Amino acid sequence: MSVTTTRERGASGESWEQTVTLGLRIPLGSGSRSRSRVASANAEAIEAEAQLQIELERLLAETEMAHQRVELRRQQVAAAERRSDLAQASRGFFEKAFRLGEADLPTRLRIEFEAAEAERERARARIDLAAAISAQRQALGLLPE
Repeated sequence: MSVTTTRERGASGESWEQTVTLGLRIPLGSGSRSRSRVASANAEAIEAEAQLQIELERLLAETEMAHQRVELRRQQVAAAERRSDLAQASRGFFEKAFRLGEADLPTRLRIEFEAAEAERERARARIDLAAAISAQRQALGLLPE
């Protein structure tokens, strides 16, 4: 909106006349400001789509890695269980040999230690598997069990 005043006279010697003019500007077209806003909005939309694609790829990689970790932990549990079973069998054999006097005490204690270590490794492998399954569920967007 604008307001202007003017003073004029028709000829010399006449009195001055003063006029007041009010102006009102109504924007009807889509000027350069709206074109720049549209261009800016389009640029932001393109950036958001690119960011979405990056996040989708990251999530897919994260879920695949979590799945592979679970499979690795399952293999570790199986190996730890086999080792523990073999250590328990070996413990039984050496205990019998010790009772019969065919094995000495240090050997029996070493076998006991190895069997206990194998059992701890089995328990640790099971805990690691449970943690890997929990991480996989979180990567999939599920609640832990």
